[in-house]
Amino acid sequence: MSVSPSSPDICAVCGGLPNGRRYGPITCLGCIVFFRRAVQDDKLGKCEKDCLYKNIRDLKFICRSCRLQRCLIAGMNPDAIRLRDKLGPRRPKQTQMDSCSLKTDRDLTSLLVLQKKQRNLHKRYCKPKLNVSETLIMIKQKLYRRASSYDIELVLKIGLQNAMEWANQFESFWTFKIHEKKLVLSEFGIAYILVDQASKTAMMADKRFWLLQNDSFLHPDYFLNISPKDAQLENNKVHARNHFEFVSGLLKRISDPFSSLQIDRFECVILKTLLLLTPSYPGEVQLEGSQKVVSKCMSVLMAHCVKKSPRIGVERFGEIVLLMRSIRCAVKCFYNQTKLSSLFDISKFDSFVRGIFLS
Repeated sequence: MSVSPSSPDICAVCGGLPNGRRYGPITCLGCIVFFRRAVQDDKLGKCEKDCLYKNIRDLKFICRSCRLQRCLIAGMNPDAIRLRDKLGPRRPKQTQMDSCSLKTDRDLTSLLVLQKKQRNLHKRYCKPKLNVSETLIMIKQKLYRRASSYDIELVLKIGLQNAMEWANQFESFWTFKIHEKKLVLSEFGIAYILVDQASKTAMMADKRFWLLQNDSFLHPDYFLNISPKDAQLENNKVHARNHFEFVSGLLKRISDPFSSLQIDRFECVILKTLLLLTPSYPGEVQLEGSQKVVSKCMSVLMAHCVKKSPRIGVERFGEIVLLMRSIRCAVKCFYNQTKLSSLFDISKFDSFVRGIFLS
């Protein structure tokens, strides 16, 4: 019995139970799935069974090539197929780096582009609230405000999301479980934030100010431009002493070296990548194949330093590598500050930030 493509009760290709008109004529689910996969794979080749000459009608006994031809003859439209993601976790939109090898400088260039995009997005959060003039201060012809607990929470949310986006450029990070990702971000995320802040501070601030991503600042003097409400808090003297030690440490350990070495954007990329791939807890979780990438980054950094400072390139390389130790020391101080300062009280932060700190 011949099959009529126009019959509304049967598949236009095989005569089976109809499912819908997804790709043109009404067809069964089996033909819909076959047609979509056949068009996407595009590797059917030629008929090797002489299906047409043997006049084979049952689709179970014809080759895939001839079955596709029957779908096309029935009117199924390849242009109606919308390509969709393969099954599995969605990958970040940015170009990812193979965690087992750093093949070319193009990988580092893609990270440089990502860093530029992130820093440009920080500018959205940099508009000072002019109605609270008592918290504003002029630094190099630009207004900044004293950081509040809201500002600390905001830059932590921004920075941790930036750090996660950075880590997602490495394929092996995708395979980590949620608690493993949080463990990575618990150190790398804070280090990532400090690198961006140190770079901004070295370029834009006076020596005694530490700038955050949203143009708020920390100063060793806890009472500088403090609001009347905060000035009345209990234990202010204790807070002031802890605050002085913390901010002075950031300036001395990180900002001053960034300024004296004039760390550029590319060196920030290398620092961030090395901080991700050489954690201080290697026994617990580490990105697969990271040692190869670390070796490549070290080689690229050395070449960059020699090119930038021919006479002292090797010394510059060593000082930049040693900066990682200072940054990790600052990360520990940051965690200590969450227990000592109302500004850094994690109980006031949202669940995303708390989840990273408590991991």
